[in-house]
Amino acid sequence: MRRKVFIGIDLDGHVKQMIAKTTKKWQNLPIKWHKTDGLHIALFSIGWVNEDDIFDISDAIRSVTAETESFVLEFDKITTKSKKSETDNIKNAQIVRLEGKPSEELKNLFEQIQKALKLPTVKKKSFKPIVTLGRMRAKAWQELKEFPEIETRFPVIMDVFGVTLFESVNIEGEWQIVPIDVFELE
Repeated sequence: MRRKVFIGIDLDGHVKQMIAKTTKKWQNLPIKWHKTDGLHIALFSIGWVNEDDIFDISDAIRSVTAETESFVLEFDKITTKSKKSETDNIKNAQIVRLEGKPSEELKNLFEQIQKALKLPTVKKKSFKPIVTLGRMRAKAWQELKEFPEIETRFPVIMDVFGVTLFESVNIEGEWQIVPIDVFELE
């Protein structure tokens, strides 16, 4: 059996609650909101793998997390984003996301896991935490007569104590994010 997997950091409960409370005012907009319990910081997608590969992936992640100390991430705003940054305005928005400040620890964790998995190296100057909260329903969004302001300060600090291997699973026709394993940091 093949599984679609990726590596990320699960948000802790209080951050998820704060997101739900903050985004409540936008729930009637044509946005497909992600389920609060599945919100996470994606480090990178591995893609479709064989069941047997999960053990090797887990061992590689474990080898890194056993040597990595826990750290803190700082989030600062909820905003919108389009694929083309030069046209980044609310009318062209495609996603709503939570953004944080660049983190050297997050960048190092990303690079170490990438190296342990023997993936092609992607060097990053910086790495800031980003959480996708929802996606605009394109046609309905473009039909809005007035575009709402979806940008708000969101100053939250979150401790990172682990990395999660997630799986995207289709349950009754709907894609859901399910943790396979959690790897605690040192």
